[in-house]
Amino acid sequence: MTLRLPMKSITATLVAFLLALPAHALAPGDEVTPDAIAKADFVRGEPFKTWEAGKPYIIACWASGSVPSVATLPMLQDLQEIYEKRGLRIIAINVGENDKEKLVNFMETQGERITHPVAFVPSGDPFQIEWIDAAKVTQLPFAFVVRDGRYLYGDHPAKLNAELIEAFLAGGKQQQEALDKLEREKVTEIVISDHLKAYSIAQTANDSEAMEVAIAAIASTQPDFVHLPRMLVDAALVRKDWSTAAASLKAIGDPQLALMSAALISRRYDTMEEQPAPEVYEAVAEILAANMADDASIKASLARVQWKLGKKEEALATARLAALKPGDHAKAPFDDFAKSFETDSPQSLDDLIAALNRAIKPNP
Repeated sequence: MTLRLPMKSITATLVAFLLALPAHALAPGDEVTPDAIAKADFVRGEPFKTWEAGKPYIIACWASGSVPSVATLPMLQDLQEIYEKRGLRIIAINVGENDKEKLVNFMETQGERITHPVAFVPSGDPFQIEWIDAAKVTQLPFAFVVRDGRYLYGDHPAKLNAELIEAFLAGGKQQQEALDKLEREKVTEIVISDHLKAYSIAQTANDSEAMEVAIAAIASTQPDFVHLPRMLVDAALVRKDWSTAAASLKAIGDPQLALMSAALISRRYDTMEEQPAPEVYEAVAEILAANMADDASIKASLARVQWKLGKKEEALATARLAALKPGDHAKAPFDDFAKSFETDSPQSLDDLIAALNRAIKPNP
């Protein structure tokens, strides 16, 4: 026997089935319409119903109460002024705040500093559902790039450099090459992230061999990865190859990276029973001394390293310098730190940090 359902039942069943399907996911390469944008409440500029052929659009999603979002506004305005005559279109859409009046007041404070269209959408608006939620955007600001009805690229607006904008304006082969490059970089970031996790686990376990395997994998994937020199130092320290550690530390070409590595070494080994060889501390001291000008914490680290090297008079002088100019830190903890060197029983860096934390007064 054939079961015949009434048309209403069939329709209801179909609707229930469709509602149970997962929401549409929006990904680069997908076709998009400006319909949801056109329905937004524009507080500056006018809505539009169609994409202009051959012109790239930046749909900048932001919130007036988000400091990172507001920080991108001057950059977007610069792009507007530089590229508008060449066809670039920018629309800023305020999302997630549910307070149009707040946006209107904010725009009044901006005056003529923002000339591109600005729209407001409340929570649950079609734009939020079809763009923000569908693309799984979790942080603002975020920029969608669209050309000829196709979503090309999405990321933080600060990543929209001149090279990318030129490619989107040119279209065709230049645009595709830029998108291919972005995809390769994205894959590289994922691979690097996996290797960094493996490296971190190995470092925690003091497994120098596993650390070196991760370092080699990162070097083969991205030879110019900025943290490779520092990682080589750490691997040498774990296997207690002091000569290589010292040489690798001195070979770090980036002054800030070298300082970070030296400061971490001074803190890591400050109270450990087993200490690195003097040649490691000599390299650390050299880097800290070159960067201690206006930083009391670096002076404190240098004083501890000089003491370990048997340079007690230099250590005392450096500790006193830290106490003389503590900068934004409380002075008393540095005074006590310097006095501890006079008694031939210098405080550890952990003791100093604890004292500094105690000296911080809670906000009223």
